[in-house]
This record gives sequence, C-alpha cells and structure tokens, in this order.
Amino acid sequence: MLQHESISHKVYELLKQEIISNQLASGDRLIVNTLSKRFGVSGITVREALFRLAAEKLIVLEHNKGFRVARKPDAKDIFQWQQARLLIEPEDSGDGSGEYLPARN
Repeated sequence: MLQHESISHKVYELLKQEIISNQLASGDRLIVNTLSKRFGVSGITVREALFRLAAEKLIVLEHNKGFRVARKPDAKDIFQWQQARLLIEPEDSGDGSGEYLPARN
C-alpha cells in the first residue's frame, strides 16, 4: 500500500502536469470533491496537493470561492522579468574568465 504522502505527491504531480500542458486552463476551478472522486483519494489528500500547487503559484485560493488555476505569464510578463533580472544580476564580461563587469549606466 502507498503511504499517504506519496499519494498526495502523485496527485500533485498529475495536476501540475495538467496545468503545464494546458489541459487545465487559467481560471479553471479545481473542486476538491470532484478531484477526490476522480483520483479515488480522500479530500485531505487532494487539499494537500492543492496547497502545494498554490505555494508554487500554479493555482490560487480565492476566499469563499476555492481553488483556480493561476493566470499564466504572457509575453509582457516575461519581458518585465527579463528586464528586472538585467537590473539585479551583474553583466558577464563574455571572455570566459568568469569575471563580471560592473553594470553600465
């Protein structure tokens, strides 16, 4: 028999894969009872998996509404992250020495 944590981890992995592969779209509701029946596990097991996904920002918990798949980043989000990263990370000199140049103003 599988231990409780491994079952919760399996549910987590299955749901994560469905989110990443867009089988579950942004905004889709994730209902504990429905998922519990689908996977043949307890509601507690499903909740553990959902809270783990929420901690990773793949889903959100809305007060009095339950869990929903989080909005996926768009091109604008990615561009903004890249710009922020350029501001906080030192620039590589590109000569293979591993030394970094100070940021340019």
